[in-house]
Amino acid sequence: MNIAVFCGSTNGNRPSYIQAAEELGAYIGDTHKGLVYGASDCGLMGVLARVAYEHGACIHGVGLEMFESTIGSFECLSDIYVAKTFGERKSKMISMSDAFVALPGGSGTLDEVSDILCVGNFDCPNKPIIFLNVDGYYEDLKNFLYHAVDEGFILAEHMKRVFFISSIEELPGILD
Repeated sequence: MNIAVFCGSTNGNRPSYIQAAEELGAYIGDTHKGLVYGASDCGLMGVLARVAYEHGACIHGVGLEMFESTIGSFECLSDIYVAKTFGERKSKMISMSDAFVALPGGSGTLDEVSDILCVGNFDCPNKPIIFLNVDGYYEDLKNFLYHAVDEGFILAEHMKRVFFISSIEELPGILD
């Protein structure tokens, strides 16, 4: 199983974000899953990949040509795909992955997850989307999505594959 992880290219302001990236990386490696991620050695992405590698995971990097300086030389990558556009990158990550996890991140993470939420309902309706809601980071997004369901803008059936969890220990119940 390959898990695509979307997260920040910086560490954020809380040590708990780094800890969550470390725990997720360890989980992916310890359970013999593959990591698909943005191919950067910066921020939470770098923390995640390094720990996953240390725990034996196969690391698939999907980088962007415009960020070439942050990809390619990262020793833990099993393979790398360099996309020309964000759209191409997202499509490649979707096709390579069996599940998606969002750690805290910024507008790039939100863009990637939004695409999975929208397009994924048609392209990969059985692949779970999991938000690791570290310190309530995704609480407002969770409220928005369920409000959109209540208001008739998102079908309730589409939310059956969306999970908000507060700890790595909840992953096996969703992924296995």
